[in-house]
Formats: sequence, structure tokens, C-alpha cells
Amino acid sequence: MWRDIYQKYIAEHVQANRTTWNNLSNSKKIIAEYAATEDELNSDWFQKWDSLQDYEQKGVESFDDCAHACNEHGDDCVQWQWEHGRCYLSTEVRLGMTDDREESSWESGWNLERIEHRLSAREPCYLRWND
Repeated sequence: MWRDIYQKYIAEHVQANRTTWNNLSNSKKIIAEYAATEDELNSDWFQKWDSLQDYEQKGVESFDDCAHACNEHGDDCVQWQWEHGRCYLSTEVRLGMTDDREESSWESGWNLERIEHRLSAREPCYLRWND
């Protein structure tokens, strides 16, 4: 029934690109060292820059580069969000929320082709209430 929920409530709001929007991508966080907070630099999840692929490192430079990182990351990456020095990728479709911070804000994008492929790959659900 994921398809039904997506089509009824989310699909009309999901666009290829959306500015001042945080789509809550969180499967992989790519953060340039210059953009990381002290807590992030000291955390266990922080990935060392040298271990990232070239396309991942470049993903922190622009919205288009972050989108490219998602596309290169594999068929399971369906959305991304970017702000200078950060590129977050996600294997889950999430709508998210507005991001109207004054100093900077996220830009978000979705790979609509991959999302549609996921939708079409699922069998329709038929509920039987009287069994």
C-alpha cells in the first residue's frame, strides 16, 4: 500500500528539483571537512574524505554534482539534498519540509524515473475484508 500512499499524498509534491526544501535524505551523508561541525568530525559515522569515491567528493560542490552522486551511487538512490559542503543521499522516498533558514538552505531533488520504476514493480494490493 506504499504505492497508494505515495500516489495520493506525496507524488504531486515531489519534483525533480526543489529549492529551500529539506527532503530528509539520510541514507548516506557526504560532508566536506570544511563544512563539518566539531561534533560531526568527532562522531563515529563521519566518513573520512579519502575513502569516498571521486563522484561523492564532488557531490558537495553543487546541487547538480550531488544529483550526479545519487545517480552514480546505484539504482537504490532515489533522492538527494544539497547545501554547500554537504550532499545527503537516500534510498527511501520522503517528501520532507520547507527549509527557510536565512543563512543557507537545502535544495532537494528526486529521481522520478527510479521512483516510478519502484511503483510499477510492485504488485497491486487487494484487501479482502470478509474472510
